[in-house]
Amino acid sequence: MRDLPWRQVKNPYVIWVSEIIMQQTRIAQGLPYFNRFIDKFPTVEHLANASIDDVLLVWQGLGYYSRARNMHQTAQTIVADYKGMFPKTAKQLQKLKGIGEYTAAAISSFCFNEKVPAIDGNVYRIISRIYDVREPVDKAKGKTLIYDLVSQLLPVQNCGDFNQALMDFGAMVCTPRQASCNICPLASQCQAKLKGTVEERPIKSKITKVRQRYFMYLLVTDGKNILIQKRDNNDIWKGLYELPLFELEKSMEVDAFLNLPEVKAGLPPKPMVLLDDFEPASHKLSHQTIHAKFLLFGSASLPKINGYKSILISNFDDYAFPKLIERYLNGRIKKIMKTKIWGSIKSL
Repeated sequence: MRDLPWRQVKNPYVIWVSEIIMQQTRIAQGLPYFNRFIDKFPTVEHLANASIDDVLLVWQGLGYYSRARNMHQTAQTIVADYKGMFPKTAKQLQKLKGIGEYTAAAISSFCFNEKVPAIDGNVYRIISRIYDVREPVDKAKGKTLIYDLVSQLLPVQNCGDFNQALMDFGAMVCTPRQASCNICPLASQCQAKLKGTVEERPIKSKITKVRQRYFMYLLVTDGKNILIQKRDNNDIWKGLYELPLFELEKSMEVDAFLNLPEVKAGLPPKPMVLLDDFEPASHKLSHQTIHAKFLLFGSASLPKINGYKSILISNFDDYAFPKLIERYLNGRIKKIMKTKIWGSIKSL
């Protein structure tokens, strides 16, 4: 099995953190986040007592921020309602926010040796190939079939080791593309291998429709400070900070954008000068693509905009921003602020 830090312990908190972080995340990308998270919040009590802003700051850049918000809420529930102790069965664990069937089974089998299948994408793929399953695994019938097949394979003892080994087998041998069938010990029994359907398994029925969204961000600065606000609506990046934003129905040139009636009404009355604009950036999420453009405005003094607050540019690292914004603040925009803004702003 792969040598991973959470494999050395039976601590349900550590296993939980690892499973949530690694959801839809490659090991190489998620491992640094796991280490930082455990360093910052070594126990469920530390996580429960932290502020949500601190949690999101550690999570910044990993994406799927609802995972972090759910973890924070669940940690508080475990401390308040379970005296800091994790439930020991998958059924009980699934009552906690953000813990689904797979994560619950992983915790209960890895830590408490409950005899329950922990079925992730790797396991769906392996079982679909070995038995040449023709049912879509994202439909109830297919899910039930895979669950029943894995249940029949579970050993009486060491179910957690079996579940982990099966996942590792899928990650290292029975991979999504170019599976290593030539070294697979199950190749002679694999129905998909015998029938030539390895690359076609597992079958999925869903075609995710990707929503296109167009964001125009305004970086308003007096040379030392910028305006930000927290996203509190039930949308992407809830709880993170952002720059003043206009969402558009389609892509638009800067001049046309600035002449929109709602933009003219929304911009503050104080003198502002457009100092720069940047090439659009695309940011892909699971179900939507964000097409963003950043406009850099200079003002002798920052305008007051309802819901926004002023922070020092040098302190922006203390706030959790979506990766799309953080990348700009950390890169081109921050450099431009040091070199171009002062002379332009003094003349306002």
